[in-house]
Amino acid sequence: MSPDPKWEFIEYDEEKIKTLEKDLGIKRLLAVLLYTRGYHTVQEAKKFIFPDIITDLENPFLFDGMEKSVQRVKRAISKKEKIIIFGDRDVDGITATAILYKALKHFSANVEYALPKGDRKYGLSEEWIDEFASHDGRLLITVDNGISSVTEIERAKEKGMDVIIMDHHTPSPPLPQALAILNPKVPEERYPFKSLSGVGVVYKFISALFLSFHRFYMKNIVIIDIETTGLDEDDQIMEICGIKLRNNIEIDRFHSYIKPLKKVPPFIQKMTGISKTNLSKAPDAKQVIPEFYEFIKDAILVGHNLEDFDYKYLARDIKKYCRKNLNNQLVDTLKISRRQFPDISHKLQNLAEYMGIEIDNSSSFHSAEYDAFITRQVFARFVVMGFNKMRKILLSFSELTALGTLADIVPLIGENRILVKKGIEQIKKTKIVGLKVLFEKLNIVPSDINSKITSWNIIPVLNSAGRMGMADYSLRLLLTEDIKEAQAVADDLVKLNIERKNRFAENFEKVIKILPEKVDIIKDKIFIVDIEDLEHGVTGIVANRLKDIYYRPTVVLIVKEGTGMGSARSIKSFMIKKAFDQCNEFLEAMGGHPFAVGFSIKKENIPVLKNRLRQIANQEITDEDLIPVISIDTVLLPEDLCVGSIAEIINIFEPYGEDNEEPVFLLKEFEVKEVKYVGDEGAHLFLKISKNRGLWFSAIWWRKGNGKGSDLRVNDKVDIVCKLELDEWRQKKYIKLVIEDLKVLSTQRVLNVP
Repeated sequence: MSPDPKWEFIEYDEEKIKTLEKDLGIKRLLAVLLYTRGYHTVQEAKKFIFPDIITDLENPFLFDGMEKSVQRVKRAISKKEKIIIFGDRDVDGITATAILYKALKHFSANVEYALPKGDRKYGLSEEWIDEFASHDGRLLITVDNGISSVTEIERAKEKGMDVIIMDHHTPSPPLPQALAILNPKVPEERYPFKSLSGVGVVYKFISALFLSFHRFYMKNIVIIDIETTGLDEDDQIMEICGIKLRNNIEIDRFHSYIKPLKKVPPFIQKMTGISKTNLSKAPDAKQVIPEFYEFIKDAILVGHNLEDFDYKYLARDIKKYCRKNLNNQLVDTLKISRRQFPDISHKLQNLAEYMGIEIDNSSSFHSAEYDAFITRQVFARFVVMGFNKMRKILLSFSELTALGTLADIVPLIGENRILVKKGIEQIKKTKIVGLKVLFEKLNIVPSDINSKITSWNIIPVLNSAGRMGMADYSLRLLLTEDIKEAQAVADDLVKLNIERKNRFAENFEKVIKILPEKVDIIKDKIFIVDIEDLEHGVTGIVANRLKDIYYRPTVVLIVKEGTGMGSARSIKSFMIKKAFDQCNEFLEAMGGHPFAVGFSIKKENIPVLKNRLRQIANQEITDEDLIPVISIDTVLLPEDLCVGSIAEIINIFEPYGEDNEEPVFLLKEFEVKEVKYVGDEGAHLFLKISKNRGLWFSAIWWRKGNGKGSDLRVNDKVDIVCKLELDEWRQKKYIKLVIEDLKVLSTQRVLNVP
């Protein structure tokens, strides 16, 4: 069993806690929890508390291959070319397939899908490619796979198919020569958020596809701003800036000072911040203006007070120096702001602050370049304000995105957290027939759904089909609009999940029995178990359970017919994917994430793999790494243990998951009032605890009934490290403690141990 964990408090800056508390108008406890999660400024905290599914997500066109992907899919839709989606058998791959299929069907695309079946290996194969070609496939889109399918994609090209890869797994060189690749982990990919799930990548594509029907799609837009000399009789442009955008991505920039014909008054120089040196070294207008005219060409021009100020001087100078009339389409953010917000100051900086845009207040002046930068953000906000229909569409796709993202255990930060938070809100009121039926079968009240219910109750049922080689069952459930079909499929899925649980229990027992023969439980820094008598589809969950019990990186592989198929799961201090990367030469196939890997290997190479992994583990894992650590957010005071306070914490910090785990609290000097063993064979420990005889709480310690918890006595005083949940009984909510660990401070004789 794993050693007793260390308790560590997360450090925080008291002054920043006070700032959060004051500026956000929140309780100290909430400020501490925000800080310990990395939200140290008011702006960061506001985005965490009030995330927006459009403004707080990155522009999907930041993906290097997005424009090309959207254009190719739209061409296939318009020409009724056969599009084939090839997904994966886990929930991430299934939901990715489902939302892409739904989106393409929305545009009446000629689309089919395929998922790995039975014992067929993960990922693409030449057999699949030949099958797609026989179905007259012209565009193949891989979702949650494909980044390692170099030869298969080459074969698809030979068969006359274009391929778009939508994946999130870390690639190994060389990259497939696909038409386009959407994968945040591809080297030099500019998309900034690298931790998207497979369905998250597909969600970004769907966002771009719907945005492509906006009136500004693929249009060149130039955000402009100028500064003039302020001379009444002969006002001249002395600074000019343009930011060229396409799909709201900067593609070019122009900035230049212009040497004025007359001396600029000192107060104008002071007001604009333009130095004499900049102006004295600047080129003449006759050089700059033609260059700027060439820069803007026929682009849409956007500016603040554009029509009454900037345009007047630009048109005049372009007429003078280029002998051309300026006839570009204009968008004036000042006029828009007066219509949208009639009761505020419409000065650019004031407007930006009102719209929540961060501006630099360190100087009394701003350059044309800086004002163009701010105008760009104001313009983007105004465009988004017209996205009511787009918002509804993206929210509708967020619920399946949330399921796949939670299932793949990617970091629940940034975009992932927003997608899951908004997605769970949609799941609560889902219109997906299959999900509504499944919730009824599982006795789940939709309004109660949170990240834990989703991860523990819903996702395992959807995942069971893939583990049993029948992933299409789950996909059918998510796609069908026929209630009778949904009921039949949901019944099958519930049965499959029961079978999966039974299979897991049986196979876990087999592994536990053989474990002492395969590893030295005390000395080994990594557990590697190869076994023949194990069923397919359980290696991942078996490896994960062993990892949790013994706190060791664990590899479990089944050996059948000369091939090993396996999974690896790891502790936080050891990135097992990096270890497997160093063993690539021994493997047939491998993919995964930093702490979870799936792989296949020839039987004769297994001993070499085991030796190499052990060498790497011995070199990189210290004895200290093998002691689990519990990070404690803060001590919870008795006055904080009220339903309203805990409900507020849950509302703000849900959804919980990887890198956004439930807050962990320390309760000091509570007294044990009841001890019970509950569950199968008394596997879990149930306690009632109190503080100063006035506060009573129920607590559960999972899988500790026959372990450390068996030493507890009624009237013992304990420090408890725990998470907090709200339960409901007879329409009244109460607090339940989920124990992570405890320390006995003083012990009493046994009074009442059942």
